[in-house]
Amino acid sequence: MKCLQKLTYLSYLISRKFSSEIIFSKIKRTEIPKVSLTDYVWKDLDKWDNKTALVCAESGRSYSYTDVYKKSNKIANFLTHLPGLKQDDIIAIILPNVPEFAIITLGIVQAGYKVTTINPFSTKGNSLTSFKSGRNEVMDCPSGAIKLNDVLENTFPARNYGHKWNDVMYLPYSSGTSGFPKCIELTTENIISCLYDYTIPEFQFLTATTDCNQEVLPTMLPLHHIYGIIVLIINLALGCKAVTISKFTQDIFLSTLKKQKPTFCYLVPPLLQVLANNPRFKSEDVIQMKNILVGAAPAGVNEVERLLEKTKGKVQILQGYGLSEASVVLLQTASVPGGVKSGGCGLSLPHFECKFEKSSDAEFQDDKSGVLFIRGPQVFKGYLNNPEATELVLDSEGWFNTGDVKGYQVAPAELENLLRSHPDVEDAAVIGQPHASFGEIPKAFIVPKRGNRVDLKNIEDYVANRVSKHKQLLGGISVIESIPKSASGKILRRLLKK
Repeated sequence: MKCLQKLTYLSYLISRKFSSEIIFSKIKRTEIPKVSLTDYVWKDLDKWDNKTALVCAESGRSYSYTDVYKKSNKIANFLTHLPGLKQDDIIAIILPNVPEFAIITLGIVQAGYKVTTINPFSTKGNSLTSFKSGRNEVMDCPSGAIKLNDVLENTFPARNYGHKWNDVMYLPYSSGTSGFPKCIELTTENIISCLYDYTIPEFQFLTATTDCNQEVLPTMLPLHHIYGIIVLIINLALGCKAVTISKFTQDIFLSTLKKQKPTFCYLVPPLLQVLANNPRFKSEDVIQMKNILVGAAPAGVNEVERLLEKTKGKVQILQGYGLSEASVVLLQTASVPGGVKSGGCGLSLPHFECKFEKSSDAEFQDDKSGVLFIRGPQVFKGYLNNPEATELVLDSEGWFNTGDVKGYQVAPAELENLLRSHPDVEDAAVIGQPHASFGEIPKAFIVPKRGNRVDLKNIEDYVANRVSKHKQLLGGISVIESIPKSASGKILRRLLKK
């Protein structure tokens, strides 16, 4: 068994036998515009300049598109006149999900500096580790800080440096689900290619703002994670209204659904489970969202089907598969015949190329297993200051080894979905446990539903009666208080293996 994320619904892309043959998307490619990020975001500003761009769910403060444009330019002007900053410098944003996050990001990019983001809820030690992985030196923060309002009142003349097409612009961190996070170098080409592919009709489920229509989206995904910031930029480029939620609670989410009436939502699987299973979230609160896109980790088929039943099929649930190294998404549910399948992660975006190669792992030396490699303009430049790690996954021809295996391995997501369907289980995670005879066997960790007595033998039998023998929980079941997860909703399996 290999506890790797299961890639499902790839029958559109692959033949029965894996080889190094290059597989192209079914969706036709079109030319990607070579523009800067800020030019891309503001290209249609005149169509919705007075519409609301950002609103804080907690405080209600809001900014129009004109506000965001002017304030981000003010930040850029301030930074380009700030003594000590050099054009190759990296500026870190350490903020929760607030409207100002987008304004500051666009200002830094407009000024031509690189952007990185730090989890605002990290410990001091973790934050310092992130800084050190991005630079050889860590500068002490000054004792005083400049207020944002003072920055926005500056009268410096405009200096538009921007970034060239192949310049590194954004430096997110890998999720660290299987090891220590690494700093990823994404260029202007990487980001614009990703944004552009979302405007291709087969993958665009959002409509651009008009005089009489504006899409509304709750922004709960952490903006310090690439999934969160990319979808926010997509929304801004289409004139949508983003409602920022600084820290998720069921109360604030429910309040946002009732007050703001979002029309679209990006979620991670734990939040999908809340919508599907929590009786506080009524059908009428959810069906106003025409589409829900789930990413960052596999969504359980049971939760998807429960939510479809709850909404009487009036909400379309989309899924995607991707990595930070691929500028977020490389497979997504598509608006084509057969493009939507419960539990599937969709078709490849037009500018990606895929191939499967035999795994070096002896366990996968057969004709039905292979490691997924991808290539395209969205694939990252490399890991910052870490050439050894870069060479392990990125070859001279631009092929990136995702590390994900397609084949007959035991997929944790499949067993986790099954465990969560048990009436006594609230949440679950599965890892591979070393075994002398089998290499690895599945071991489960569960969080019981509040007030329920747990019979572990009953749960083991529940799983055993529904899966083949090699998928049974031979490593046993442990009860824990909570499943460790990253801010984007991925299970931190490395912590469970300690």
